Amino acid sequence: MFRGKHGFMLVLLLLVFTPRPQFQIAETQTELVGGEVEIINMSGAFDGYNLFVVVKEEIETRDRQYMMMIVDMDGNVVLQEDIFAEIFIADYPAEFIAPRTILVATNESASIFNMTDGSMTPLPFVGHHEYEYNPVNDTFFTLQYSKETRGSITYLVDRIGEFNRLGEMVWSFDLSSIVDYSMWCPFQEYFATYPDVSHANSIYYDVEEDSIYLLARNVNTFWKINHSTGDIIWGLGEYGNFSMYNKYRRPTDNLFYHAHAVEKVDDNTFILFDNDYHNQTEGEDQNSRILEITIDEDTMTANTSWVWQPDRTYSSHIWGDADRTPTGNRIGVFGMTERGSSDYGGRIVEVNEDQEIVWELSFISNETYRYGIYRNERFQYHPFIQIIDVKHTSNQGEIMIDWQTAFNYRPKRDIIGSYKLHVDQELVKEDEVVFDRYWRPTSFSHTIQNLTLGVHNVTFVVWDGYGHAAIISIEVDMKPLSLFQIGIIFTMTWIGVIALVVMWRLKFQR
Repeated sequence: MFRGKHGFMLVLLLLVFTPRPQFQIAETQTELVGGEVEIINMSGAFDGYNLFVVVKEEIETRDRQYMMMIVDMDGNVVLQEDIFAEIFIADYPAEFIAPRTILVATNESASIFNMTDGSMTPLPFVGHHEYEYNPVNDTFFTLQYSKETRGSITYLVDRIGEFNRLGEMVWSFDLSSIVDYSMWCPFQEYFATYPDVSHANSIYYDVEEDSIYLLARNVNTFWKINHSTGDIIWGLGEYGNFSMYNKYRRPTDNLFYHAHAVEKVDDNTFILFDNDYHNQTEGEDQNSRILEITIDEDTMTANTSWVWQPDRTYSSHIWGDADRTPTGNRIGVFGMTERGSSDYGGRIVEVNEDQEIVWELSFISNETYRYGIYRNERFQYHPFIQIIDVKHTSNQGEIMIDWQTAFNYRPKRDIIGSYKLHVDQELVKEDEVVFDRYWRPTSFSHTIQNLTLGVHNVTFVVWDGYGHAAIISIEVDMKPLSLFQIGIIFTMTWIGVIALVVMWRLKFQR
């Protein structure tokens, strides 16, 4: 990763200073909420913590216990918060809306959990599957069931409701305008005795576009909706208007079946968890996978741009999540694997760009209990920061440092922070950082001049805009050039001079 030339030595010292969580960190353990787990933690994993809600279900009675948890990379429990139990509510999302502020579902309502003091503040509205924060209006999107009657049939569709902190609905969108009974899954899924037609399960709000991306599981489609006007811009999937191509670049009727958790990871790229359940084109379905789709809105084409599909012991017909880290790794939640095909319940898996597993947390089911995880958020308590390269330039006493930083978690909007560069404790440079809304790293390159012989300390400090800092330092040992290096420089200089003379002579001989 690091290169040294012209007689200097580099020693990297990674120092990260940040306020630690206000909870006692448990000792290493193999049981979480009374369940046995397995951890794989390999080199190349994106280091941090994992926020998720785990359900422990008694198989005979179907009684459930839900716990919001923060677990480190070795399985140590940092936070364990009981969010009650409800047999009819299966899906409890939890995600950060600010550092140390978590938006989480309970069986009573949406709630705000403050990590600093441990308080849980309920919000006066309730929905299912999703709570999504709108930082522009300080409002919250959620999903609610509504009933539609066509002739003698009453079926369920969904609507998006946007609520303020007083519980007042300030905006809504009814899916009955784009979904009807004719789209009901041919496998005929019901909820509460009604045909469950849309079964929407995720909302992604794009602040820059003021657009909502809504995924409806049972119709295998997600739509882009103009938040200001309520107009449908396009749809992608079984009932969309894109031409779709699979990973072999062949045309296909659809790219995913009963998927979850669609999110943007680039201007034209989406990631989602494809459960591949009730696949209507293949007899052998349930090959659950992490899927990325890149679109072209000019040609209205959608291509499978990246996919990770493990063996069928990972397959999950319900729940699921997919994310991309600043280092390019992907994290998938295989929410609840089928009993009989695997001894595992919920599994969180991280793979690198070469599709190798670098981290995994698996709950092990037994004859009495099984486990599930709806979604997972990887995060740090401070900005992510890493040195990419350190090299000498052609000038004596000068080095160039390439480094990157990213926000503490996937922010969904650009966030302004700041950084400072110190050389031997002297401030050399300070500026703002724009943390990318897609959790891609922001890159910098700095040239440091006039370094004298000897050891120098170079330190970068990055603030997240909320008072949390990360620090990374390197020591640079500037040494005098060796005779060999001087000879190389002398030779290269003369070669350059001779080349210029030859070019000059050739020019005037024409």
